[in-house]
Amino acid sequence: MSATLQAIRAERERQAVQAGRKASRRQQRERAEQRQFVAWAAAGLLLGVVLQHTENEDTAGAGIENGHARHKAQLLDGVVPGWPDLGLYWMGQGRFIEMKAPDQADEPNGGLSENQIRVHARLRAAGCVVETAYSAEEAKAIVREWGWAREGA
Repeated sequence: MSATLQAIRAERERQAVQAGRKASRRQQRERAEQRQFVAWAAAGLLLGVVLQHTENEDTAGAGIENGHARHKAQLLDGVVPGWPDLGLYWMGQGRFIEMKAPDQADEPNGGLSENQIRVHARLRAAGCVVETAYSAEEAKAIVREWGWAREGA
């Protein structure tokens, strides 16, 4: 292998590792907001509302090869890339919240991936409500607006 090709591949690997670190920090912020919402939901949701989290295509920080292998396995298991993070179900209705890190609000498409845009559109076409929240407080406000939160929560 030529020195030029080695340098190109090394740079690509370095960029992938940096992107993984950046995504990992963003995912940590997103996960922290999501956990705050889930903690609130334990007492804040109306009796009977079911909250479910879908672990989706998280490959950042898993190592490039392990990340690809995990992603491939998830697809084989039926994971739908772009599926919203949180599903809430009540009285025969399914509603969804995509959690994003606060700093993603100003990004193109609000930080949504192409898969997320496509899947959210499919869910809406099926009559589901899909919202994007950039903080736990915003997710709580969405659920309150739906009328699915306990009074005072």
